[in-house]
Amino acid sequence: MRFFKLYHLSVNSILSVEFSFIVFLIANLCSFNTKFSTVLYAVSLIIFLTATKITKVTKGWLILLLFCFSYVFFSIGFNGQSLFNLRYLFFIPYAFQLGVYIASLSKKEIHHVSTLILLSLSLLFISFYDVVVDTIEVGIINKNRIFENNDSTNILATAIGVTKSLSIGLGVGVLFAFRNYIVSKREKVIVIGALTYALFVNIHLLNRTGLVIFFLIFLFLFVKNLKAKSLIFLSILVVILMLSYVKFSNSDGITEVVDAYLNRASKGDQLNGRGALWSKSLNHLITDVGGWYFNYAGEKNRFAHNLWLDVARCSGIISFALFLIFTITSGIDFLRVIISKNITKSFKTILWAVYLSIILQCNVEPVLEASLGYFLTIIFIFGMVHKINRMSYE
Repeated sequence: MRFFKLYHLSVNSILSVEFSFIVFLIANLCSFNTKFSTVLYAVSLIIFLTATKITKVTKGWLILLLFCFSYVFFSIGFNGQSLFNLRYLFFIPYAFQLGVYIASLSKKEIHHVSTLILLSLSLLFISFYDVVVDTIEVGIINKNRIFENNDSTNILATAIGVTKSLSIGLGVGVLFAFRNYIVSKREKVIVIGALTYALFVNIHLLNRTGLVIFFLIFLFLFVKNLKAKSLIFLSILVVILMLSYVKFSNSDGITEVVDAYLNRASKGDQLNGRGALWSKSLNHLITDVGGWYFNYAGEKNRFAHNLWLDVARCSGIISFALFLIFTITSGIDFLRVIISKNITKSFKTILWAVYLSIILQCNVEPVLEASLGYFLTIIFIFGMVHKINRMSYE
């Protein structure tokens, strides 16, 4: 008996992999509520373990598991972080296996794209109500780059921006694969709408990372797919942008956005300081092999603003090395999918956009600490790509 169907996922029982994935998505949506989302991730894990029997594990998953042990041990034992970090030991390896199992349900690329859309939407609508209320109260631009969540806690612009980057990457990928069958008309509308909203949220909070990710992926895919038709498309786009600028450049909204970004740039915060943070972190990597979590206590930029260096900051060089190795193995899975002759060009384009959005985001933000939901989604996608890689060569 089928309870309900979500895209290609037929949920026949609450004790099924499909239902565990639904609960995982809901947990993502609630991930800024730490305690509630932890309960939901735990429920999702229990359902998954009840519904499946894991008979095989990969080297990549074992490396990930070792990373989790190292991260929990050093972050709690050596750096005095909360025992709440114990959840990473269960949720992170689970996210990878869930990605593997969901990808194994179908070899159809259209189904893999649907899974990516569901993941992106589960992150996109985090704090949607708070964003709407904040926009009504303060206008197009929130110069403070902080707003109050519905549970009276403050949400930083960095955390919000991180959760929108997958929608940006997926949206740009779909733009370049727009005429292909692997994305339905309804999904195209949803994805482009999600891209528009994600860019608006980044502008509202004066986030530069999301805009940079958008332009870099767009430029990469444009050059990669450069043809005569692309040149015509680019020319038309440039003309439209120029005409739009001439038409609206003096409007209050556009002026407010430009002035706010220029004002933030004049202060030289974050973006200009990342080089110094990375340099300092690389030095700590050698001198503080167990981590240097408390070295930044009280500092404005206590993060290293790089996922791998922030892993090292919280749990030392061993965790850093293990996660770097895992990232490389996942990158190899991705490259094998890209060169596979059994994968269509359009799906490869979408994967390029999604993968680049992940790598670019992780290089400039403390992803694991900013949003556990986004980090688990990354691990899910790595598991998914690993399985797609295996299936494409069978």
